[in-house]
Amino acid sequence: MIKILKIIFSMLLSSFLSGAKLTKQPAFVTVNQPQHKEKLVGSSLPIKTKPIKMTKKLLKDIYLERFNYSENGTLGVLKTKEGKKICLTLEEPWKDNQNFISCIPEGFYKCTRYNSPKLIKAGKEDVEVILLEYVKGRSAVQIHIGNTVDDIEGCILTGDFMLKDFTHKGKKYDFFLSSSVKAFKNLKAITEPKFYLTIKSV
Repeated sequence: MIKILKIIFSMLLSSFLSGAKLTKQPAFVTVNQPQHKEKLVGSSLPIKTKPIKMTKKLLKDIYLERFNYSENGTLGVLKTKEGKKICLTLEEPWKDNQNFISCIPEGFYKCTRYNSPKLIKAGKEDVEVILLEYVKGRSAVQIHIGNTVDDIEGCILTGDFMLKDFTHKGKKYDFFLSSSVKAFKNLKAITEPKFYLTIKSV
C-alpha cells in the first residue's frame, strides 16, 4: 500500500513540475504600456481623491500605484498599507530613468524630510520637501508641491484633483494636478519624518 502511494505521489509531483512555468517579472513600463485612458475620458471629467484624516499613529509605509502612462506624464495614487487613498500624484513619463526628464523606476525607497535649497533661495515660507534616498542613477528626487510636469525634473507631485487637457497660464497641459499644497501638507501630517515608499504599476 505504501509503495503504491509513493508511486502516485511521484507521478503527481512529476506532472506538477513539468507543467510549472516560471514567470518573468515584466520590465518597467514604457510609453508602449497599455494606457488606462478610460479613467481620463473628456476634459470635463476630473479625477479626485478624498484625503484621509490625520491619525494618532503616523504612517511608516505608503504605496504609490501608477495607473496611467503616457508620453506626457505618469499618473498615480498614494495609498496606505490598507489601501486607503491619500492623494493623487503626477510624474514625468518614463524615459529610461534619465536625469531631469524621466520618472524614477518602480521600487522601494526610504523617504526623509529635507529643506530644499531651491525653495530657501526663492524665499518660500515652507521649504520642507520629502527626499527619496538611494534612487539608482539619480539624485535630489523629491515629493513636493506642483501642478504640471513643468514643475518637476524627475520628482513626484501631490494633489487631490486631476484635470485632463487643461490650460494654465496660456499653455495647454495633458494633465493638471490641483490642491497640491493641501495634499502635500496632509501627506506630511500623516507620515513619520522617515518612512518607506513602494512604487508599483497597476
